[in-house]
This record gives sequence, structure tokens and C-alpha cells, in this order.
Amino acid sequence: MDPITSAALTGLMMVAADAAKETTTKLASIAWGKIKQKLGWTSDVPAAEIKARATPALAENPELAKDIERIANDYRTQVLATHGGTASRDYYDNRGASFNIQGGAKFGGS
Repeated sequence: MDPITSAALTGLMMVAADAAKETTTKLASIAWGKIKQKLGWTSDVPAAEIKARATPALAENPELAKDIERIANDYRTQVLATHGGTASRDYYDNRGASFNIQGGAKFGGS
């Protein structure tokens, strides 16, 4: 499987899993709706069949795979923004990063 198809399938499966949760967010539902529309699916697909049904479509159409990957990446970005960058799947190591603090902000003591 080529890298674009693999990335698209990985993103698709992540969005599908989030959209299927009982506590699904509006973001997941919207992203999953966009993915289903791109794939031409007019009804829900059983979770056990999603990967098998999506793989051939993505492998045959690189542009479709890129579109699906973009939708999944946009979804991840929105989730991170909504959760203040602390989504449970992601860990950001900011050690060594430099930050520009404006306005004389003070942290900690006096």
C-alpha cells in the first residue's frame, strides 16, 4: 500500500472510531460525514467493514486518498484546538522551545 493511501486509511479509521463513540463530538460527526460523502457512502457502514470497503477505493484513487487525509488532518487540528493541545492521542514535548511572552507577563511568585 502506498504511503498516501496508508495515511488516508489511518486517518479515516481514527475519525470513524471517534464518530462511533457514544460520547462523539460534533467535530467527529462532521468529519465522518465528509469522509462518507467523499467515498460515496449514503448510509452507515458497519465498523467491521469500513477498512475493507475503503481500502480499494483509496488505493485506486490517489486524489480521493489525499482528500480523505486532509479531512482527517483537519479534524485532528480542530480536536487539538478544542482541547487546548492536550488531546489524549498526542503528546507535545515543549522542552527547549522558545516562547515570546508579551506585555511583561509574570508566572509564579511575586
